Amino acid sequence: MIQKRLLMLSMVLACCVAPWLVRAGEVVVYDKSNWQELKGLVPDPVLGWVEKGDFIFRVGELEFDWAETQPSWIKESRTENVGKYTLDDQVTMVDAKTGEHPDFIKGLPFPVIDPKDPKAPAKIIFNGNMVRQAQGPLRTRFRLTFMNGKTRKLDRYIGVDWWSWGFVGWGLAPQMSPNPDKLEFYNIVLITEPYDMEGTALLQWRYLDNRPDMLFGYVPAIRRVRRLTPASRSDAMFGSDFARDDGGYVGYDGKIGDVDWKLLGETTILGGFNSAKPQRIQVNDAGEWVAEGMDDRESYAAYGYERYSKKYYPGDVAPWCATNTIWVKRPVWVIEGRHRDPYYNYGRQIHWVDKETFTVYWKQIFDRSDEYWKMYWTYWGVSATDDRKEAACSVISGVMDERRQHASFIDGYCKDCFYIYNANTVDLNIFSQEGFTKLSK
Repeated sequence: MIQKRLLMLSMVLACCVAPWLVRAGEVVVYDKSNWQELKGLVPDPVLGWVEKGDFIFRVGELEFDWAETQPSWIKESRTENVGKYTLDDQVTMVDAKTGEHPDFIKGLPFPVIDPKDPKAPAKIIFNGNMVRQAQGPLRTRFRLTFMNGKTRKLDRYIGVDWWSWGFVGWGLAPQMSPNPDKLEFYNIVLITEPYDMEGTALLQWRYLDNRPDMLFGYVPAIRRVRRLTPASRSDAMFGSDFARDDGGYVGYDGKIGDVDWKLLGETTILGGFNSAKPQRIQVNDAGEWVAEGMDDRESYAAYGYERYSKKYYPGDVAPWCATNTIWVKRPVWVIEGRHRDPYYNYGRQIHWVDKETFTVYWKQIFDRSDEYWKMYWTYWGVSATDDRKEAACSVISGVMDERRQHASFIDGYCKDCFYIYNANTVDLNIFSQEGFTKLSK
């Protein structure tokens, strides 16, 4: 009798916990038939998507350690940078001893986060943005896609080439680029298609201190570069659902000191990955890290508007649901940000940021009346060398406007796309106004 009761008890417990006991190689699907089991593991609006049948979660495990699959200089900085840097009253990174802005910061500036520190949320956001700079100079091609929730179809896409150069984070930066102007990074966005937008480009310079960004735009119609105001960063980017500040590796790509940050707490959330396995990094003759398989069809996100999505889930889902995404449970910081600019289009924004990698998974966006407006989320792609000593990550990011029932995605896994980390052959001259003009023509 006792054995029978114990057996019955074990079966009951198994039923209670089995959905989250995902063994290696196994995937558990959550859709509108069992959406309640996702409560607390996704933002509330996303839970509503699943209940409605617009979104599914394929929950599994990664075949790599996400926290360790990063460039070597990030891993080294976790011990080397403890207590080395702090934030000043203007919320800029400074040397903890001298109070001066450093010319260079290797890896993560704040590897240890004390939740009782009032500056902790801003430090977390700085760490996330530095993860991107730590990938080294980047040269990549991606698509900006537009998806319609009413027609359940793809509206169109824009082809984009991207160059960036980080003066901090990247382990080789001191040898490659002196930094007398105290810059954090350069980047360029150049539209390559469609024809009516081809040649439109943006150039950005960001400083380590509190100087505002320098922004320049090239307009093909007048064939010249124009200075742009950084005050328009909450406006739509190229007509998409993204604001210009929606981005980076932590969900915010503006000046961190322009925002009031608040740490709301810690929790566990589902984070998305494009594959359970890392892709291969091929080191070329110049020492650059070329991510293999970016244009391989099996690497693409299987969006709901494509027949390809049925390979992973037979039901109908919203066009912005990638049915082949692997979702895993991750520990996160929950951070609220509110921009101080009275003309900023967004109100508060809530970020769910990984406690180990400082990468964002979700961001809930409210308007200035504190009404829920948009959801931002990511799917992470990871690439590594054969010996796993070096690795880097790329991001697919999306924004869904609940009012318009429309979504946009920035996605580097597509036909003719590529991703080159540690791209030391990028010519620094293209980030000058003269070089930018030549590049755009």
